[in-house]
Amino acid sequence: MSDVIALYPTARKVEDWLMRHSRGRGLLDYPIMTFPQLIDRLWREFGPRGALLDELQERLAVGEAMGHAQSALGGGRGSADHVLGLIRQFKSAALTAGDLRSAARALTAGADGGADSASARARLIDLAEIFERYERMLADRGLCDRHDRERAVLEELLALERRGARPALLDGVRQLQVAEIYDFSLLQFMIVAALIRIVGDATLTIQAAEHPASAARFAELTWNRFVAEESIADKVLPGFVRRGGRRGRLGFVLEHLFIETADAAPPADDTLELVEAPTALGEIEEVGRAIRRAMESPEPIAPRRIAVVARDLKPYAEY
Repeated sequence: MSDVIALYPTARKVEDWLMRHSRGRGLLDYPIMTFPQLIDRLWREFGPRGALLDELQERLAVGEAMGHAQSALGGGRGSADHVLGLIRQFKSAALTAGDLRSAARALTAGADGGADSASARARLIDLAEIFERYERMLADRGLCDRHDRERAVLEELLALERRGARPALLDGVRQLQVAEIYDFSLLQFMIVAALIRIVGDATLTIQAAEHPASAARFAELTWNRFVAEESIADKVLPGFVRRGGRRGRLGFVLEHLFIETADAAPPADDTLELVEAPTALGEIEEVGRAIRRAMESPEPIAPRRIAVVARDLKPYAEY
């Protein structure tokens, strides 16, 4: 059994990876999975809380929950699909019907009294009522949708984290790998962040197999998002960073690269060099020269140990 769990974006990529790496050896129960498969494993481990609805059953449940609230939101299948889409968005962001009611009160407090504001408030209140009725219906009937399942998994992970424990799925696991997953919802992001804190180490990869991927899109939607979360920022730094193994000012910079701190930097030393270039092209040329010097030095640095980090890649795109 591997000590690494890998998350891939699609079942096809998981299948492709397994086919390429299983030649000549067995990979029974190898820990590589999609995010839904991860949730399913943890859900079964923690104990299911109700039968899971499929998409058609969710639509039927929302249609029943709409009830008498159709005056402000309209009726018909199209309206039910629209409301279901909104409920899914709210739940994926860990929002509740109570949050919608709070938003309606805030809208009332800041409204100018016009007809448009009154209509918006009425629609929001009706939506909160439908949302609440939908949630109550599922709870009364022992049902759940996929967002309920994700939220239950998150709650269990947070409870384990508070106790300093791990789910059985993570026994012996020392690293979590997140490969090419760009579209985490807020709820899913919180789940992965909790897993990273529990495991203590993670790598985020742009390209999990021989398929093109957008480095800029990955950085914008995945890597930047993870390093912006202070509870895991130091656990998702790229592999070229030797955490706790750098001295002087360079060590200080790496430790606080994505975490604001009031600590004073150590005195200037030879561990960190600052180079200024007049243009974006000049920066790229200097980086290229530095890489060449590193690879042609008496003790060359392996390419996998070299990384270029930019706050924003767009200014360099045409070069």
